[in-house]
Amino acid sequence: METVLIVSSALLWMVLICNVLLTLALVRNANKAPKAKPVSVPEGLKEGTEAPAFSAQSLDETTVTLDDYHNKAALFVFIAPHCGACENILPSLKTLGSQMKETELVLVSDSGIGETRDLAKEHDITLPLLSAPRRKNPFFTDYKVHGTPTYYLINAQSQIQAAGNPHENNMPWKQLVVSLTEQAAPA
Repeated sequence: METVLIVSSALLWMVLICNVLLTLALVRNANKAPKAKPVSVPEGLKEGTEAPAFSAQSLDETTVTLDDYHNKAALFVFIAPHCGACENILPSLKTLGSQMKETELVLVSDSGIGETRDLAKEHDITLPLLSAPRRKNPFFTDYKVHGTPTYYLINAQSQIQAAGNPHENNMPWKQLVVSLTEQAAPA
């Protein structure tokens, strides 16, 4: 009986030593693995730069360009018809658009005129809404819009004044909304 205990103890120690060696080998291999490169978020246009010229279609199919906003500020919000975040923010954008006086809020859809009209009808959008299909129109590319929703505030001198994501938890967006609605408040 004593021999059995000695043999089983020896086997148990051998299993334990093998387990420790295997664990050390795994740790060593994990440390040798190449480090993942950090994911870089593409940058948009820088504040203070000249806004790129653009051409897009309004819902009545007239051509709208940057020149149409010369000497006035405009807040362009880039959206997509099948974007959940865009649909979530539309009610607050409609409210914001009605409160702004010195700056015009303009929605820019990445889809064709038909789908953009459907979006306007489905969400009862009365704000200016432009169609700039990504496959045919460089508007989104020129403004470096990598995801929707994205906004650009362009001042009266056609320069980028602010840019970012119009999300309710985004502090720069919150501050921008406050400043745009305060300018509309009666003195």
